[in-house]
Amino acid sequence: MKSRREIDLERFVADLLPEFAKETDRGCVLIVAAMAEMQLQNMLIAKLVKISGNQDELFDVPYAPLRDFHSKIDFAYRLGLISEKLCRDLHILRKIRNVFAHHIFDCNFENEAVKNQLSELKKPKQFIWIRDIFTKVAKERDDNEFTLAFDTNNERAGFLVWSMLMYVELDSSERSTGQRIEAAEDTFFYEI
Repeated sequence: MKSRREIDLERFVADLLPEFAKETDRGCVLIVAAMAEMQLQNMLIAKLVKISGNQDELFDVPYAPLRDFHSKIDFAYRLGLISEKLCRDLHILRKIRNVFAHHIFDCNFENEAVKNQLSELKKPKQFIWIRDIFTKVAKERDDNEFTLAFDTNNERAGFLVWSMLMYVELDSSERSTGQRIEAAEDTFFYEI
């Protein structure tokens, strides 16, 4: 029997896949990075004293200490909100995002700089399970272009599969009891 978390993840993937199918490689990377950064910011805000007003001096003003993705990743790790392995992979995601954001021409999942970063990402045990969800959703659609976009043997699909798992891990960490994460094995994403 599937757990509630597995059912939620399947629904999440099925809802997002059609959106990602419409995007270029660049669009996929920028969306995934924006989702991860927003999750990190939400996690951090949940742990901080609430402020009055609409503008948070830690996040929202120019030169704010937690304005950029890099700082949010490091601060979340140092607070024990994410594991060391997730911290490492989020930094890889940040680097991939930067390649796509700063290279105008020939930037896709076949780009050597991107492929090198992708090869550094860890594939958790749920990778095959999520890949199978991708395949199932793709087959259920009567759209050949969609199916080709999510051929599970390409870098784009691999990145999106990894991204879904990373996002779920961030969501799981956000909903945790606030206990410090001491080891990667404490998390769903990197269970061994």
